[in-house]
Amino acid sequence: MNKLSTTPKIKSYSAVASSLLMSGLATAQNIQYTDVNPDVVLDKTSGPFEIDMNLDTGIDITFQVASFNGNGSSTYMGIPFTYVYNGSQANAVPGPLGGVQGQVIGSSSTFGVTALNGGDAITSANNFSSQSAALGVKGVVSVPAFNITYNINQGEFLGVSQKFLGMKFSAGTNIHYGWVRLSLDTLDPTGLKLTIHDYAYNINPDEQILAGEGSVSGLNQVSVEDKVSIKPMLDQININVTPDLIGGEVKLVSLEGRVVYSVKINDVNTQIVLNDITTGIYQVQTIFDQGQVTKKIYVR
Repeated sequence: MNKLSTTPKIKSYSAVASSLLMSGLATAQNIQYTDVNPDVVLDKTSGPFEIDMNLDTGIDITFQVASFNGNGSSTYMGIPFTYVYNGSQANAVPGPLGGVQGQVIGSSSTFGVTALNGGDAITSANNFSSQSAALGVKGVVSVPAFNITYNINQGEFLGVSQKFLGMKFSAGTNIHYGWVRLSLDTLDPTGLKLTIHDYAYNINPDEQILAGEGSVSGLNQVSVEDKVSIKPMLDQININVTPDLIGGEVKLVSLEGRVVYSVKINDVNTQIVLNDITTGIYQVQTIFDQGQVTKKIYVR
């Protein structure tokens, strides 16, 4: 049996080290839950924040926010030019033999961390990366010679509130699955601010855990907006819902109010292929007994 404690493992976090207390330890069946109280807020001047999920003196995951800046040069149609860039990045770094849940993005084979909704499964069937992963990147690239400025906005956690990071960690020869609830604020002009709210893990090795499972609020208290993820891609729309929302309906509606596509949600993942959809602005409407979530998209 793991020995419970109310003191987390924190290093180099002087801003909150003297006042941080961990409370709300709870066990829901096989789930060990820890409430970070008060919430830890990281920016480029503080951190990192390290979590020892099962209190065995090993670091299972580390969170940090860092600023970046630099310059470079390139050519366009034979014309040389220079550029400058700056911004802020929030990272999650798994411990030894651990990983963060996500998926490979596009043809670049880049791994992207997934911002999970409450009730999403965290299990060996999912994809995990053992490398440091960006939760969100926000910045600017400027090309003075052409008077061009590009905004950098990357990462599923960018600008979200109360979403879950799925993770796994090792304990001896065993692997355990867990979650960490995060918010990533993009509104501060000085850089990103990452908030760690709480976390939990399944004390039984190799068994899945649902995002939010074991928390004091419980999954039933999660709003329908936090249970639905609508992600427009180049040629399709990916819709992810928690298991309790299966049976709902998704519609693609034109600005004139015409339903151009509709389908019942029979799984946690639903795809709408856009190959036959006319270019324009549409609303993606997901409809459930618990409520409705709508997102406006542009189809090229």
